[in-house]
Formats: sequence, C-alpha cells, structure tokens
Amino acid sequence: MALGLALSDTLRSVCLDADSLDLRAYLQGSGFRSPGDDGWLLVAVESHPLGWGKRVNGTVKSHYPKGLRWN
Repeated sequence: MALGLALSDTLRSVCLDADSLDLRAYLQGSGFRSPGDDGWLLVAVESHPLGWGKRVNGTVKSHYPKGLRWN
C-alpha cells in the first residue's frame, strides 16, 4: 500500500503541492505532465504518500482508486 511508504522507499516518485492543478487532475483520475523515466511511481502530496501513478512518455496516469476519486 502506498500510504505506508516513504518517498525514499521507491525508485520513482513525484511530489505535488497541495494546491496544484496536477493534484486535482490526479484525484479526478486524469493524467498530468511530469518529466522523468517511464514506469510506476509513488504520487505524494508535500512528501506524504497518496497513491500510485504510471508515467508513460512524460504523462503520469492516475491509478487512484475509482471509489475515492473527486468529481
């Protein structure tokens, strides 16, 4: 589970600001642009783990649970 990890426990992570549009997109189940290597990564908010995403060609696709997504 992502919530039990620290950013240092993962090979790839992205840390978002609490008031960012990227965070809103992630919580709605949408993707957002983020440079870096392709693959699974830990998505965090101000260093607190939130969930998983998968970066493909510079876009992080949200894997936030559908039942928890914002409308």
